[in-house]
Amino acid sequence: MSSKKSIIAKLTCDPANAEALEEALAGAITASDEEGDLEIYSVHKDPNDAGVYWFFELYTDVDALGVHGKGDGMRAAMKAVGAHLSAPPEVSVLDPVVAKGLGKQYKANPIKIDKHDCDKNMNKGLGRNSYISSNCGSSSS
Repeated sequence: MSSKKSIIAKLTCDPANAEALEEALAGAITASDEEGDLEIYSVHKDPNDAGVYWFFELYTDVDALGVHGKGDGMRAAMKAVGAHLSAPPEVSVLDPVVAKGLGKQYKANPIKIDKHDCDKNMNKGLGRNSYISSNCGSSSS
């Protein structure tokens, strides 16, 4: 079974172009219907940084990610979005670990976390999220 793939991308525009970018992003969301194995394609506006938008994308597997943007509708939509950006997109391709809201709880291969790793992460200021807390003990950050 193939593992899901996700993308988090930061898009930046001149705040004066935000409305036009949002219209182009809406077109990209509509065009995403042509990609059947694209599960989530969502845009989020950064409330603390004018002109910054975050994309979250979730694909059924690496093959679905490879098809992304190849259809006529998506190529046109990406061109329209790109016309409003003031900087190249910052894109990270990721492997989901655990998630809620995908029809059922998604969990990739289990992660083994030992006490040393928890202490090391705490010292880096990462804190303990609920997953790490359940594996590292009950103390909180």
